Amino acid sequence: MASKKGLFINIVLLGQTNPSRTFYRTGAQAGDLIYTTGTLGDSALGLKLLRSRRKKWNAKESDLKFLIKRHLQPTARLKESRTLALSAMRITSMIDVSDGLVQDLHHICQSSKVGAVLYSRSLPQSKAFQRVSSSNELNANELALHGGEDYELVFTLNPQDAKKMEKLFQKSQVSCIGEILPTPDSVFIREADGKLKPVKKLQGYQHF
Repeated sequence: MASKKGLFINIVLLGQTNPSRTFYRTGAQAGDLIYTTGTLGDSALGLKLLRSRRKKWNAKESDLKFLIKRHLQPTARLKESRTLALSAMRITSMIDVSDGLVQDLHHICQSSKVGAVLYSRSLPQSKAFQRVSSSNELNANELALHGGEDYELVFTLNPQDAKKMEKLFQKSQVSCIGEILPTPDSVFIREADGKLKPVKKLQGYQHF
């Protein structure tokens, strides 16, 4: 935590949970599938728009407003988290995307002593995000992988429960975006052409 002007805001939340359905960063196992709620990259692009208000963006005003709102007012996935907690599915680990998808997934890998591969073609992106990224020649996958502050849930699941997951979230967006690997502390990206690309440097938010 740091502040150039001496302002700090600390928030503490207290509550109760069922110990048997509390999800941690530890527990992910090789072969588990990686899922995320919602879409990725909206907040990062929204912040980019806020930081360049004088720039003329090639985009609809409605798309710009949507992305800025996604940054300023992220969706709390309370319904989805409760649904997962009340289910009988074998969820092995979980984290939220605050520092960036790759960065936060790396926290799971470190804690669980595993690796991971993400599928670039499976990263869920909103229509507004796709349109603004495309029309302004932005690297959509870089924003989705490293942007952060989407506050979506990222979790790992025993592959035997994949069909249950699809059935449970038929009306909500939950996407399978990768798989856990046995190689410790390593994250790869499978590109659209099928090639594996190692992520050598984490680009998300770095804590002190």
